[in-house]
Amino acid sequence: MDIDAIPIPGEIKPEKSKSSRTEDNRRIKEFETTQLQRQMVIFMKGCGVDHEGIALQIGCSKSTLEKKFKAELNTGKNWLHGRASIKAVTMALSGDRAMLSLLLKTQFGWRESGRVEHTGANGGAIQLETLANEQLHSLLASLGEGKAPKRRPGGTGEA
Repeated sequence: MDIDAIPIPGEIKPEKSKSSRTEDNRRIKEFETTQLQRQMVIFMKGCGVDHEGIALQIGCSKSTLEKKFKAELNTGKNWLHGRASIKAVTMALSGDRAMLSLLLKTQFGWRESGRVEHTGANGGAIQLETLANEQLHSLLASLGEGKAPKRRPGGTGEA
């Protein structure tokens, strides 16, 4: 499925040009909307642009924007969310492992295991050895002097 072939909602034809009269009987042409402007409003709203910014780009006031593009302002974020979701799923199903992993974690509750288990020799329990106070002080002193402690055959350090 081609994502770009999905139409933007609100395929509304431009409103017919209306005009009104001022107090001194001058004719004022009302703002006419175009399909391109409607698409721009949907896209910019979906991207998080505020109403003032959209109005500036469209070439109208904020109040005109909110009056003439009400449907587009209400659907912009949902439209973009839907398009992005379709693209993400398409990427994941076509073999993009990073996108598949992201979707599984964010949409389907999967998670990576953060559990780490430590074991001793051959998978057994860790053997702990107690040191006498003199041995501990001697080890700490040798580490402080930059000397490596001597190893005894049992595998533990010895001063």
